[in-house]
Amino acid sequence: MAPEQQPPSRRLWCYNAERLGRTASPMHYFGKPESDLTRWGMLVIRQEQIAILAESRFLQRLQAFVQQQFPDYCFTLGDEELTLLLRNAILRAESFNIRRECDIARYVSLMLAHAADSRLRAEPEWCVPILLDQTKTAPERLRLIQLLSVE
Repeated sequence: MAPEQQPPSRRLWCYNAERLGRTASPMHYFGKPESDLTRWGMLVIRQEQIAILAESRFLQRLQAFVQQQFPDYCFTLGDEELTLLLRNAILRAESFNIRRECDIARYVSLMLAHAADSRLRAEPEWCVPILLDQTKTAPERLRLIQLLSVE
């Protein structure tokens, strides 16, 4: 096949191989068949792995935020228990259809400020109907809880 008829990637490979004084085959260049190069030469990250990495980074940021806003509370819990508490709080927030990171952080902050118990196992009773109201968006519901808690 003439160089003009080859696909651009193959032409580039041939040009680089010739320029380096090598044969125009990746098998000769790397010492492996082309199928091995494509199978072993690329790192593939699945969507599940990306989601786990993003979740752990968010958990770290949320933990730093909570430690800054509620240092005494965090000191009494310790790091492991705080991490467990925040994971459970994230799951509870998602059960109320609160999904954005900023809204989850606001939810955690409000629940810590008005905690019904010291381990944040439940929301205050007056918050539950507001959190369950799906006619409002998550930011609207959290803003309403914040306004009612000030009064």
